[in-house]
Amino acid sequence: MAGPDLCYSEDVPLKSAILGLPTVKGQPLFFGMEAGDQQMAMETLMDEYGEPRAFSNVVGHYVRKHDGVLFLLEMSGVPLLDECYCLLGYKGVERVIANISLYSGGISNSIDLDTIYATAPIAMCVVDREGLLLSANEHHVLLSGRSLFDTSGAHISLLHPELEEKIQNDFSRLDAGGYVSDHEVSIDGRDYAVSVTPVRNASGAIIALSLAYFDITERKSLERKLQNANERLRHLSIHDHLTGAYNRRFFDAILRREAALCKRHVRSLSVVLIDIDFFKLYNDRYGHVAGDECLSRAAEAMMQCLLDICGDLYRYGGEEFAVVLPDYDAVNAHAVGERLRAAVAALQIPHESNNGGVVTISVGVATLQKNLASMSLFNIAEHLVAEADKMLYVAKSSGRNTVRSLGV
Repeated sequence: MAGPDLCYSEDVPLKSAILGLPTVKGQPLFFGMEAGDQQMAMETLMDEYGEPRAFSNVVGHYVRKHDGVLFLLEMSGVPLLDECYCLLGYKGVERVIANISLYSGGISNSIDLDTIYATAPIAMCVVDREGLLLSANEHHVLLSGRSLFDTSGAHISLLHPELEEKIQNDFSRLDAGGYVSDHEVSIDGRDYAVSVTPVRNASGAIIALSLAYFDITERKSLERKLQNANERLRHLSIHDHLTGAYNRRFFDAILRREAALCKRHVRSLSVVLIDIDFFKLYNDRYGHVAGDECLSRAAEAMMQCLLDICGDLYRYGGEEFAVVLPDYDAVNAHAVGERLRAAVAALQIPHESNNGGVVTISVGVATLQKNLASMSLFNIAEHLVAEADKMLYVAKSSGRNTVRSLGV
């Protein structure tokens, strides 16, 4: 259990034992985790909008100092939110999924360490502080495309240029008592995870780094395919397939988020509701195929209109659309509504059943201007939409093709 400051609010005996601490209570959630793992783990806690989200299978590397055993801990958790969607903390679990001894206390005389190193099924090498290769095995020769004779004493930058800066940074981190995480590099069109282990002399000083290359090409390919598939699914889940605007479900989520920010920071928030005038008559006169084309063209015109203010258009339902405008007061929100109205009218789509003979829109705007601290987020959002809908009704009653606004 961690609080909103991402520090443990209670002890985790397993974590305390690995880190050699009486308790991890009060320590940061990722205390003791390798730096690279920490950055990746932090990115999993928030979504692309900076909102807390559930996470799972986050793996961190931890070294138990007294015996040099490397532990891999897997973390999963969910955010805890109050009714205002403010983060209270995270609740989750941690478990050990692997442990590896980094220091050998001896090995059977029947097995030669040099032979094991030379014939290891992965590419391995040892690099000194100057970046020179002290040793390399057979698979590293195949990876580098050079003979053992050519690689001996060669600089790492000549073989794998992208590793030079990373290795020097690794030495600096290890000298400062920190940890280093695996590096990902691409060599001849294949992806590798490079695991780094310090090599120490008899006095414990770090004199070199041992590098092991693990081929992760297939894994990375699957990750990219999964990421692309997830991005497509997310796009489909939040967009309206006909118009390309965001859908009602996403509108509700964004409005709740903006209501929470509005309540927390006491700022303005406006909602714009839009209705295509006499759209049912348009469908009856021109047909549903033409009606779909009309919706798409009107939506495209409004989305283009919103580009320079970084606004988003949502299909609210049927021929109705909506816009959420954070930090817009009533005057500026009304101006946006007027620009949207003008953009659709400028398309000059024929509509014989409408005043003026072309497709137009009616617009209702509501702006939250007073402190509604006593209202829940749901009520704030519901209230704002209800008021915008009233203004839309007034716009329709006033002859349509017009904008009506109200500060609430």
